[in-house]
Order: sequence, then C-alpha cells, then structure tokens
Amino acid sequence: MPLFRRLPKFGFTKPNREEFETVSVGQLEAWVKKGKLTTDVTLEALAKAGVSAKRRRVKVLGDGELTTALNVTAHAFSASAKEKIEKAGGRVTIAERTLEEAQRMEKTKSLQEALITPKKPVEEIKQAAKAARKAAEAKTKK
Repeated sequence: MPLFRRLPKFGFTKPNREEFETVSVGQLEAWVKKGKLTTDVTLEALAKAGVSAKRRRVKVLGDGELTTALNVTAHAFSASAKEKIEKAGGRVTIAERTLEEAQRMEKTKSLQEALITPKKPVEEIKQAAKAARKAAEAKTKK
C-alpha cells in the first residue's frame, strides 16, 4: 500500500471559508509615498496597482506606521489598523461586495454605492420569491 494511503489525514478544511488578501497599513503608507496609490485607497485603486484581484476580498492589517490621512475602503479591518487610520485623520469604509460584483451592479448605482450595499440574506430572497409566486397564482385564479 502506498505511503500516502497509510498516513492519516489531518484536520478539516472548511469548503466555504472566506479568504482575504492582506495589506498592512505600512504597505499602504509606502505605496502612497511612491505614488502607486492616492490618499483615497479604494478596491479599484488596489486592483489597478496590482495589489489585489477583482474577485478577492481585502483585509487591512495594522502592521507598520501611518502618518498620512488615508480614506480606505476594504472588506475587513483589524482593530489596530482601524485605530491607526482614524488616529492619522483618515476614514474607514467597509465594503460588502467584491469589486467584480459591484461593477456588475454599476448600471443601477455608482461603484462606491454598490460596494457598500449590503447583500440580502438568502432566506429573505426566498420569502420574497414565495410571496411573488402566491400573488401570481392568486391573480391567475381570478
């Protein structure tokens, strides 16, 4: 029997886990000083700079120092990153959707509005569809 079949499998891999691309506050500061980013750090700007992909979620971590006031939009922030950004005079905006999802919604809303629009829970969508079916059935019976 081959070795890989004799050894046990360790741990459990969650199939729907959220994976984030991480960016530290110190990296943001360096990229702004180099001119790679402006003081408005959005998901679109990070994608254009080659830092993250459009389909990935971005988390900002608190490693490094921040002296420039930045307006940062990302999917998640560590507590220390949020504190450092606000202490430097910047703003923190939490995005609910990936850049790709927001660009698909851009026909009805601006990109920044689409990013912060919360997703509806699945149960709410199912209930709305069920109510619409009942209304359609009631209309056809009359």
